[in-house]
Amino acid sequence: MNKKRTIKTTIFSWLVFVGIDFFFHAGVIKSLWQEKVSAFLPDPELFKRIPFGYSSFLLLTILIGYVYNKIFKAEPEKKKVFKFAVIIASLFSVSNFLAFYSFLQIPIKQLVVFNLVYFIEILCVIGSYSIGMTTGKFRRFAIIAVLLFIVLIIAGIMIQNL
Repeated sequence: MNKKRTIKTTIFSWLVFVGIDFFFHAGVIKSLWQEKVSAFLPDPELFKRIPFGYSSFLLLTILIGYVYNKIFKAEPEKKKVFKFAVIIASLFSVSNFLAFYSFLQIPIKQLVVFNLVYFIEILCVIGSYSIGMTTGKFRRFAIIAVLLFIVLIIAGIMIQNL
């Protein structure tokens, strides 16, 4: 695999990850963050820690890319990529759910929804990564990834302010 392309694909896939996360957490499910949950930090502290969450997404995107490249040496069939995505997304989201359930006092509703979003994010990151690594038109992939990121941020802000 081309290292330069792998790095670029990872960055663009991470942007997709961040965009999806913002869209859901700042917009679609913002009401779950507004509920009084003892395990949640106050809003000012949550805001300060956002970079840590997005950094964790970058690390996860790097891991996904590494595993993807180890499993798929050549361009895989879409069906195989989808199966890989479902398995990885399921393992990560269920593992995350169980970990948080084991030590945090977060209502099941929040845990289920947050990890459903996590599942969707990981599916999309793997899909994005797959497109970035297999398409002949990388520039087009990069432009679409950046536009998707921008659209998701704008949509999240719009929903947030409704």
